[in-house]
Amino acid sequence: MTDREKVVKGLELCGYMEGMPQCDSCPYDGKQCWKRLKNDAIALLKAQEPRVMTLEYFDNSPEKDSKGCLVAWVEYRRDEEWVEYWEDTCDEWSVVRRDDFYSGESYRFWTARPDEKRRAETPWN
Repeated sequence: MTDREKVVKGLELCGYMEGMPQCDSCPYDGKQCWKRLKNDAIALLKAQEPRVMTLEYFDNSPEKDSKGCLVAWVEYRRDEEWVEYWEDTCDEWSVVRRDDFYSGESYRFWTARPDEKRRAETPWN
């Protein structure tokens, strides 16, 4: 059972707060199982937050297709010398390949579409 499946199963069965636990089938059996369930659920949710995709993430992603491509949100850099270059280009979902990471000085790939606040707070490397 994957972590995601374990968390979903645990959430479906846990009746801790209602006082009606179904512990016989729960993958989190044991002492203070609800704390472990909560921590795993929070970790899964945080993993879904948008973050700049690294080459290491790309290489290890099980989401790549058979041709080695991965869907990513592409943000084009529009500060200083890049503003004129990308001014008319919209940020977008795109299919990226490993080679695309080598020319990423003027754009970056995200694991999910970030909001404006996250984009502004995340430094360009």
